[in-house]
Amino acid sequence: MVNIFLPVLSYGYWALEFGVGWGYGGNGMPITATAVHQAFNPSRSLPYPNDLKYTEDRIFVYNSISAPGIVYSMNLETMELDIETYFKDLFLMITMFPLKTVSAAAAWGAGNTGTIAGNFTANTYKDSIMYQFHGDNPGDNLQDIDRTFLGGEITKYKVSYETGKLLMENLTIKFMNFADQTRAFTSVANFDDGAYADWDDGAPFHSTNCSVEWGGTAILGIAIEKATLESILKKEQKHVAKDRVAGVNWDGIRETTCTVEGYLTEKTQLLQIEKLHKNKTKQTLEFIYNDAGGTEERKWQFTYGYISDHQIEEGIPSEGNPVKVKITISQGVGSAFIYSGKFTDHVDPYTSPKRIQTVDR
Repeated sequence: MVNIFLPVLSYGYWALEFGVGWGYGGNGMPITATAVHQAFNPSRSLPYPNDLKYTEDRIFVYNSISAPGIVYSMNLETMELDIETYFKDLFLMITMFPLKTVSAAAAWGAGNTGTIAGNFTANTYKDSIMYQFHGDNPGDNLQDIDRTFLGGEITKYKVSYETGKLLMENLTIKFMNFADQTRAFTSVANFDDGAYADWDDGAPFHSTNCSVEWGGTAILGIAIEKATLESILKKEQKHVAKDRVAGVNWDGIRETTCTVEGYLTEKTQLLQIEKLHKNKTKQTLEFIYNDAGGTEERKWQFTYGYISDHQIEEGIPSEGNPVKVKITISQGVGSAFIYSGKFTDHVDPYTSPKRIQTVDR
């Protein structure tokens, strides 16, 4: 009988890497001595980083034309991994912000809320992460695949919702190294590990819990069907001569936009796109989601947002169909991108990387 790999017993989880700086020590250890690991938000699948491998140089020497005379490994190339999840907990997302703040312990008592926020004003808590992958062969444990991927940094983040569906997040994470090793999942009953205290009623967020505001109110001229906030965070990871693994890294350009799509209700924002930039309205853009009770607001936002594009799908659509529009709001001069959310603390109910995903909403 041939054994095949099955997803039921396979899993993946992540952790902040131990120490100060990117890819610290190349060991992928969690950030605390208690070996705290963190489960991904619920997802349909988790990818395997196939492109994290050594490049090879094949040299044909003068006396051989039928086969190479020299083959050698050059560098372990960095690779980017795309992960799509149903957004629930913020902790993987917030690693993209190099400065995080958390309310004092007193704010987290029973019935109280504390605030967790992230921004780019300093590199005080610049994180890199590890990703532990376990591919299970139920018939032969010796054939299990166990890999730790190291030096992970978010290079693109996208969060979106559309009518009648759940709030989704898409993350692109760049890794620089790997290790062939097994790690047991460990969590403790603190608010910042494991499945993060089941803060959000045990379920992802429905579109009815989400909204976009520009200048503190709904965007005029559109009845929104779909909204997407996307942040590009270029991370350069480069090799140096002394090592085959990437040895230096730095931050590149950051840019965040918000696109809303829906039904045209008035011409207000069409007039914005026709103005000179100096005459356009610049306001704070907020991409908001709330807990089920609507009492704990969480949001991504950027200041000095302006309408950079306004596209009408069909000027005069076919009979019986409404006019649809797509509006893009971009960061203006001096804009700042942040995250801020209010939460209530609870004890973490999960002790496994395999998140409970059968939840009613």
